[in-house]
Amino acid sequence: MVDGIIQNARESNDQAQKSSLIQKIQADLYTEQVKTGRTPNKDKLIEIINEKYGTVDGENFISKEGNYTIALTEILGWEN
Repeated sequence: MVDGIIQNARESNDQAQKSSLIQKIQADLYTEQVKTGRTPNKDKLIEIINEKYGTVDGENFISKEGNYTIALTEILGWEN
C-alpha cells in the first residue's frame, strides 16, 4: 500500500513538472507572438525548445530537466 502511494506521488509530481514545462514554452510562444504580431510556426517552436528546454527529436522533445518526452502537439500557441 505504501509503495502505491509513493508511486502515485511520483507520477503526480512528474505530471506537474511536465505541465509546468509546457506552460513555460507556451508563455515563450505568446511572448514571440506579441513581439512579431504573428503566431509562431513550428520552426520557431523548435528554436525556443532547443535554446532553453531540451532537444527536439522528430515530433517530440526530450526535456533537459526531468528527462521528459513531450509531444510537440501537447504544446499550444504555434502553427504547424
